[in-house]
Amino acid sequence: MASSIELQETVEIVCPQGCGGRLLEKEIKALSSREVFRKWEERGMKAAKASLGECAVECNWPGCNGWAEMDNIDSRRIFVCPFCGKQNCIKCKAVHDGVSCEEFDQLKAKAATTGESVMKLLEQQEGRDWGFSQVRNQLARSKQVVL
Repeated sequence: MASSIELQETVEIVCPQGCGGRLLEKEIKALSSREVFRKWEERGMKAAKASLGECAVECNWPGCNGWAEMDNIDSRRIFVCPFCGKQNCIKCKAVHDGVSCEEFDQLKAKAATTGESVMKLLEQQEGRDWGFSQVRNQLARSKQVVL
């Protein structure tokens, strides 16, 4: 049964016994390993996000795979990620809480000329630790992203 769940590419899992029924989430969880269930959940999230089209807005915080459904995206500037809680600027496609879009553009330009990361410049400008160093270290350890 677990191999049927793993091999099916759709989110909806048809009963492999041939009854035509669809397995419920709790049944899929009970019948599969943690890893197979996690992959099934990821498929479901991707399918949900894809069904929203342009209304799906992704979180720009490093290491966060969060996203949210946003109606009237053109009239909004910020959304709070339901996964990590960070405020995302839709216009800049970045997290720059406490810094205007214009200031953020200036920091990006400075980062391009100095070779420093925008994150480090944001920390220096705000005089606070945004936790970027912790994120950077955690991601470096997992070898997902180099910041």
